[in-house]
Amino acid sequence: MATTYSKEDLKSPDIVTLELKKGFVWTTQHSKLVLGAVGGLLVLGLGYAVFQTLAEQKEIKAQESYFRFEKEFLKRRESFEKFQQSSLAVEKFKTQKTTGKGKTKAANDSAAEPKIEGQASTGDFAKDYGSVATGLESVVSQYPGSAASRMAALTLSQTQIQYAQYDSALSLLQKVKLESNLLSALILIQKGTAQAGLKDCKQAVGTWDQALMVKATGFLAPEIYLKQGLCYEKLGDKTRATESYNKVMAESKETALAKSAEQYLRLLKVGL
Repeated sequence: MATTYSKEDLKSPDIVTLELKKGFVWTTQHSKLVLGAVGGLLVLGLGYAVFQTLAEQKEIKAQESYFRFEKEFLKRRESFEKFQQSSLAVEKFKTQKTTGKGKTKAANDSAAEPKIEGQASTGDFAKDYGSVATGLESVVSQYPGSAASRMAALTLSQTQIQYAQYDSALSLLQKVKLESNLLSALILIQKGTAQAGLKDCKQAVGTWDQALMVKATGFLAPEIYLKQGLCYEKLGDKTRATESYNKVMAESKETALAKSAEQYLRLLKVGL
């Protein structure tokens, strides 16, 4: 479902960042599938390419290190998300019970109140993730050319951006060695997101152009175009913003992305 913003929301200086954050959740989920495929290829490779053994063993070691830290990192993140979601559920329940909206009065009186689950985030990235974040950073530093380093950078930088730690996210992503593959393209997309968060939309648009040059990113192109359209608006380039939104609608018809692009284009034309 496409997110609908009010006119006031769309005028907010944070709307680009909010849209960019929302978009990358999707690409990160898909990048996990990519890493799984990489891991599978490595296992198969050990059977028929002895000359690659050392390189593959290094990659496997890097992945083992990554998964060790990733498990705890995601456990904490999921706990924070569960707390937020359950808190909202409790608040909604109390509101409905007070107002009687959504159910009959009898149903409201008898329904069990949802329980608070998970742990509350402090709002401080270092306090929330501490040494486990440092562990992911070490994977990037020790194995800069590996698939595991790219996954560590994607996982960590996504959360850093959610905490508005744009400088840290960008610095981390710049340490990763890139190739012409999907994981590297995802790094570029995330790098552009961090640059946009730092209000450097000119640099961000160029970084996303680099991502579009990677053949494997074809299915991600509409999402990238939407990000570029938002940044072109920030740069005051309505012509390119319009072109970007039209590309989204042309390449992802009847999708949430297309609906968002249509909404932004309509508001752009009326000068909001």
